[in-house]
Amino acid sequence: MKKWPFVNCRHNRLRDVIAGLLEKCMPEVMTEPPLLPVTGESLLRGTTLKDSARLDILARGFYSPMERAFFDVRVSHPVALTNSRYVTPVEIFLAHEKLKMTKYNHKSIQIEKATFAPLCFSTTGGMRPQAMMSVKTL
Repeated sequence: MKKWPFVNCRHNRLRDVIAGLLEKCMPEVMTEPPLLPVTGESLLRGTTLKDSARLDILARGFYSPMERAFFDVRVSHPVALTNSRYVTPVEIFLAHEKLKMTKYNHKSIQIEKATFAPLCFSTTGGMRPQAMMSVKTL
Protein backbone atom coordinates (compact mmCIF):
# COMPACT_ATOMS: atom_id res chain seq x y z
CA MET A 1 0.00 0.00 0.00
CA LYS A 2 1.38 3.39 -1.01
CA LYS A 3 1.88 5.88 1.81
CA TRP A 4 0.26 9.26 1.51
CA PRO A 5 2.64 12.22 1.15
CA PHE A 6 1.20 13.65 4.38
CA VAL A 7 3.12 11.05 6.39
CA ASN A 8 6.53 12.36 5.32
CA CYS A 9 5.32 15.95 5.36
CA ARG A 10 4.18 15.91 8.98
CA HIS A 11 7.34 14.06 10.09
CA ASN A 12 9.70 16.41 8.25
CA ARG A 13 7.85 19.52 9.42
CA LEU A 14 8.04 18.45 13.07
CA ARG A 15 11.71 17.46 12.69
CA ASP A 16 12.51 20.85 11.17
CA VAL A 17 10.63 22.77 13.89
CA ILE A 18 12.48 20.91 16.65
CA ALA A 19 15.84 21.35 14.88
CA GLY A 20 15.11 25.06 14.41
CA LEU A 21 14.43 25.49 18.12
CA LEU A 22 17.59 23.55 18.99
CA GLU A 23 19.65 25.77 16.68
CA LYS A 24 18.68 28.81 18.74
CA CYS A 25 20.35 27.46 21.90
CA MET A 26 22.84 24.71 20.91
CA PRO A 27 26.32 25.20 19.44
CA GLU A 28 25.87 22.49 16.78
CA VAL A 29 22.70 21.04 15.28
CA MET A 30 22.39 18.81 12.21
CA THR A 31 19.40 17.20 10.57
CA GLU A 32 19.73 13.64 9.28
CA PRO A 33 23.38 13.15 10.29
CA PRO A 34 24.89 9.88 9.05
CA LEU A 35 25.84 7.39 11.74
CA LEU A 36 29.29 5.83 11.87
CA PRO A 37 29.51 2.40 10.22
CA VAL A 38 29.63 -0.77 12.28
CA THR A 39 33.15 -2.21 12.03
CA GLY A 40 32.99 -5.49 13.89
CA GLU A 41 31.49 -4.23 17.16
CA SER A 42 29.14 -6.58 18.96
CA LEU A 43 25.72 -4.92 19.22
CA LEU A 44 22.44 -6.06 20.71
CA ARG A 45 20.01 -7.98 18.53
CA GLY A 46 17.69 -5.67 16.63
CA THR A 47 20.20 -2.82 16.38
CA THR A 48 20.44 -1.39 12.89
CA LEU A 49 23.67 -2.38 11.18
CA LYS A 50 23.20 -0.52 7.89
CA ASP A 51 26.04 1.81 6.94
CA SER A 52 23.50 4.25 5.50
CA ALA A 53 21.61 4.60 8.82
CA ARG A 54 20.62 8.13 9.81
CA LEU A 55 18.82 9.69 12.72
CA ASP A 56 16.70 12.81 12.45
CA ILE A 57 18.58 15.31 14.61
CA LEU A 58 21.99 15.66 16.22
CA ALA A 59 22.44 18.35 18.88
CA ARG A 60 25.73 18.97 20.67
CA GLY A 61 25.36 20.24 24.24
CA PHE A 62 21.73 19.28 24.85
CA TYR A 63 22.22 17.28 28.06
CA SER A 64 25.72 18.46 28.99
CA PRO A 65 28.42 20.61 27.36
CA MET A 66 29.94 19.06 24.22
CA GLU A 67 27.96 15.81 24.63
CA ARG A 68 26.19 14.75 21.46
CA ALA A 69 22.52 13.80 21.59
CA PHE A 70 20.66 12.08 18.78
CA PHE A 71 16.89 12.38 18.35
CA ASP A 72 14.58 10.43 16.08
CA VAL A 73 11.07 11.75 15.44
CA ARG A 74 8.09 9.45 15.04
CA VAL A 75 4.61 10.78 14.30
CA SER A 76 1.76 8.31 14.37
CA HIS A 77 -1.93 8.56 13.67
CA PRO A 78 -3.79 6.66 16.45
CA VAL A 79 -6.71 5.57 14.25
CA ALA A 80 -4.62 4.38 11.29
CA LEU A 81 -5.15 0.78 10.20
CA THR A 82 -1.52 -0.04 11.02
CA ASN A 83 -2.19 0.86 14.66
CA SER A 84 -5.39 -1.19 14.95
CA ARG A 85 -3.59 -4.03 16.77
CA TYR A 86 -3.04 -1.75 19.78
CA VAL A 87 -5.87 -1.05 22.18
CA THR A 88 -4.88 2.34 23.58
CA PRO A 89 -2.76 5.27 22.39
CA VAL A 90 -0.33 4.52 25.22
CA GLU A 91 0.30 1.07 23.72
CA ILE A 92 0.94 2.68 20.33
CA PHE A 93 3.47 5.07 21.86
CA LEU A 94 5.17 2.29 23.83
CA ALA A 95 5.53 0.07 20.76
CA HIS A 96 6.92 2.88 18.60
CA GLU A 97 9.32 4.06 21.30
CA LYS A 98 10.52 0.51 21.94
CA LEU A 99 11.15 -0.01 18.22
CA LYS A 100 13.25 3.16 18.00
CA MET A 101 15.19 2.29 21.17
CA THR A 102 15.90 -1.23 19.89
CA LYS A 103 17.15 0.03 16.53
CA TYR A 104 19.27 3.00 17.59
CA ASN A 105 19.98 3.29 21.33
CA HIS A 106 22.77 0.73 21.62
CA LYS A 107 24.45 1.92 18.41
CA SER A 108 24.32 5.53 19.59
CA ILE A 109 25.93 4.64 22.90
CA GLN A 110 28.50 2.08 21.76
CA ILE A 111 29.63 3.46 18.41
CA GLU A 112 28.71 7.15 18.44
CA LYS A 113 29.47 7.66 22.18
CA ALA A 114 26.33 9.79 22.37
CA THR A 115 22.88 9.69 23.91
CA PHE A 116 19.68 8.85 22.05
CA ALA A 117 16.08 9.87 22.62
CA PRO A 118 13.11 8.83 20.50
CA LEU A 119 10.60 11.65 20.09
CA CYS A 120 7.23 9.92 19.63
CA PHE A 121 4.26 12.17 18.89
CA SER A 122 0.71 11.59 17.67
CA THR A 123 -1.24 13.54 15.10
CA THR A 124 -3.79 14.29 17.82
CA GLY A 125 -1.29 16.18 20.00
CA GLY A 126 -0.02 13.49 22.36
CA MET A 127 3.58 12.66 23.13
CA ARG A 128 5.53 10.05 25.08
CA PRO A 129 7.13 11.05 28.39
CA GLN A 130 10.62 10.90 26.85
CA ALA A 131 9.55 13.34 24.13
CA MET A 132 7.87 15.52 26.76
CA MET A 133 11.07 15.62 28.85
CA SER A 134 13.13 16.56 25.79
CA VAL A 135 10.70 19.35 24.85
CA LYS A 136 10.72 20.66 28.43
CA THR A 137 14.53 20.59 28.51
CA LEU A 138 14.61 22.47 25.22
